[in-house]
Amino acid sequence: MIEDHIQQLRTKLAQASGLPESTRSELLDLLSAVENETAGAGTDSGASVAEDEPPALGKLVNSVQELEASHPDLVASINQVAAALAKMGI
Repeated sequence: MIEDHIQQLRTKLAQASGLPESTRSELLDLLSAVENETAGAGTDSGASVAEDEPPALGKLVNSVQELEASHPDLVASINQVAAALAKMGI
């Protein structure tokens, strides 16, 4: 499920016009990081990613806070992309 969402985001980023290339690259790098973090989250027993989420979620929150503090313009751009995707129903 999350892999599908990641692929949809990759596709939308590839098709987005007017997005600065540096922002596109940073967003794709973030998607790759999320993909790598979630790659080992599933189990053979069918447990969902949500069951494994609390430690990863705390780490993600800390990472986002650090990113926001060190790169406020990038975070603003990501928020704009997220808002645009939300308006498109994604």
